[in-house]
Amino acid sequence: MRRLNAKAHAVVASEPLEALIFADLAQTVADLLPEDTYPNNAVYELRGTAWKERANALLRLARLDEALDSLDRAEQAYERLRSSGHGLAAVELVRATVYYRRGNLQEAAKHVELAERGYAHLGLEWERMKAVLLHGEIAYESLQYATAATIFQHVMNFGTEVNDVGWLARGLYCRAACELELGNLGEAVMLFRAALVIFREAGPASERISTEWGLARAVLYGGKPSESVQRLRAVIAQFEAIGMASDAALAGVDMSEALLVLERCAEIEKVAAHAFRVLKKAGILTGALTALAYLKEAASKRQLTPETLKVVREYLRRVEREPDFLFVPPTIPR
Repeated sequence: MRRLNAKAHAVVASEPLEALIFADLAQTVADLLPEDTYPNNAVYELRGTAWKERANALLRLARLDEALDSLDRAEQAYERLRSSGHGLAAVELVRATVYYRRGNLQEAAKHVELAERGYAHLGLEWERMKAVLLHGEIAYESLQYATAATIFQHVMNFGTEVNDVGWLARGLYCRAACELELGNLGEAVMLFRAALVIFREAGPASERISTEWGLARAVLYGGKPSESVQRLRAVIAQFEAIGMASDAALAGVDMSEALLVLERCAEIEKVAAHAFRVLKKAGILTGALTALAYLKEAASKRQLTPETLKVVREYLRRVEREPDFLFVPPTIPR
């Protein structure tokens, strides 16, 4: 069970389906282990971990209801221990992430605070910082940009204190996104560039490309739409190359905004049509396709506005968390 749980944990980020198989195998073994063989109910540590790793894999596979059920089972197992260790805190962190993915930000904030306090009580600072990072992301999605920026500054400080460039780069990128929303373009550009130096050296590629995306948006808001189009074209191609079709489509909406400023609506039609084909080829058969078809139609009729682009952008971000969420297009005037 220990080896199966460890394997599930090791591969969950890259191969969540494989991680789910390992976690299910661990549970099968768990049912065969006699409780009286292990002192202090220690078998429940193994069982709780198996359920927690199963929840983690289900989260990555967007099977969120099943993930919550597995977390309940993990919590029940950990509560049988004399000391749950970090198990219950880990459950709360995964639970917070599930609610965050569902868009239930109030519930996510409640559980991430429990995780943060649990890790702090145990002196597990590295794990606590994972909760702090999620706390900041929840604040960002709740449009509390100033609060989120303060939280991400703590992440930056932690990265500096422990001499870990990964934490520093994440903090830099996230705080830059906040400063961009707050209209502090100079600060945002400085932070994005600092993060980009690290991500170019150490990766991962997805975060490097996301940082380049942030810089392209900052350039757009700084009044340079032509340069932004060039940057966003490169960002879209890189996202597609590593299979991040949804992010490529979202970057396409930003590119459409820049093209709208330049009054190049015919190009917006091509961007929307291309994003539609990429999502369909990737098997993303959600309302995102309807949203992109609407974007193409509005551009072809020269009836696209910044407000309609905002509707499409917000929808594409939400449908990633809620695949069954339907797109209801604004009425295009005849």
